[in-house]
Amino acid sequence: MRRLVKGQSMYPALRALDVCVSRKISCSRLKAGDIVVYNSGGVLAVHRVLSVDKDRTCALVKGDNIPYRFCEKVLFSDIKDKVVSVKRGEKVFDLEGFPRRHTGRFLAFLFRHDLTPRLLKTRLVDPFLPALSGNPFYVFFRKLSYKDIFFMRRKDKAKCHVHAFVRGTESARAVLELTEGRGISVRSYIRFRDRNPLFADKFIHKVIEVADKEYGPQHDIYVTDQGLEKLLRSKDGESFPGRIRFT
Repeated sequence: MRRLVKGQSMYPALRALDVCVSRKISCSRLKAGDIVVYNSGGVLAVHRVLSVDKDRTCALVKGDNIPYRFCEKVLFSDIKDKVVSVKRGEKVFDLEGFPRRHTGRFLAFLFRHDLTPRLLKTRLVDPFLPALSGNPFYVFFRKLSYKDIFFMRRKDKAKCHVHAFVRGTESARAVLELTEGRGISVRSYIRFRDRNPLFADKFIHKVIEVADKEYGPQHDIYVTDQGLEKLLRSKDGESFPGRIRFT
């Protein structure tokens, strides 16, 4: 079975527009490090197996490019296929070969402990980056990195959460909640290094998209972040939807 990769949750192992070749496999043969296709809430997802339960009824899976807290426990009955190779342009990568198979197991071990390059970068490099935020060369390269931005949405009992990731690192988050008589309340946070008009515009439009899908377009949106308002107003003099209110 061939499937086209659309998201970036498995970057860099799988990239957008890669073609995954998968085949049926007995779940009893699944091991940590394997990449599987499974049913996630009615949608097919492609993620890496971090571990398999001792009773071999379910597996813990996660995308390489997202934090450990977003991992899922998937029943074997929901696992459709195992990815055996990846076609990227003219190149074909065999995931069943010895080097990549054992690399996958090593990555699964690291990801189970959230020991990823993203985490090391966040702790060792990011604290020094705010001093560079005013440098025009730094700003230019940050804009280039926004080509790799992707969003995740999750919902609990009463709230909806939107997370923005730039190259695997969480750059912003928002919590949406529908309140009686006031509309949609949004508590947002953008990390210092990404507080610029370009990123703010992409983020707020995603928040509006999620709000419309979850609660309908008839509600006003109240955002508790006045700094975000200044960033949006400074973006080439553009205006943002009148439904947005800043408190």
